[in-house]
Amino acid sequence: IKDAVLREDLDFIYKTFQEKYLGYTSLLTLFFESKGIDPLDYVSVVYEGMYRGDHNIEEIIIPDGIQIIGVNSFRESGLWKLHVPHSVKSIGLNAFLDCITLEDILYDGTIDEWNYINNHNRAYKYMMNDVVVHCKDGYINMTAV
Repeated sequence: IKDAVLREDLDFIYKTFQEKYLGYTSLLTLFFESKGIDPLDYVSVVYEGMYRGDHNIEEIIIPDGIQIIGVNSFRESGLWKLHVPHSVKSIGLNAFLDCITLEDILYDGTIDEWNYINNHNRAYKYMMNDVVVHCKDGYINMTAV
């Protein structure tokens, strides 16, 4: 199955599944991962709820070229470290809600760029812990709300 997967195919599958079963794209992620496929290698966005509730993830490196981190994308996951490329232009509401293990986000852009894509801390609303965002020109302490 891994050799037959194309970026357009996974994007279509995730988009269709998301439209029909809103909030359950994490099931697709679990399926693909069980087949040895890292969905981030094939999708153009981090879809809404893509890693929601996935306690097996610890560190994610979002590939360069992905522009959107969707709503609730890492909500309630075991994520503790996230690498975000400069290509990301938007982070959805509650992307990191209840990520109680998340400590560090490594961002390839500047503090001002991070504040812009984070859209006034929408990704951090109702977070349960503090997170340090490391940017190329410094860092930001994101305090739990």
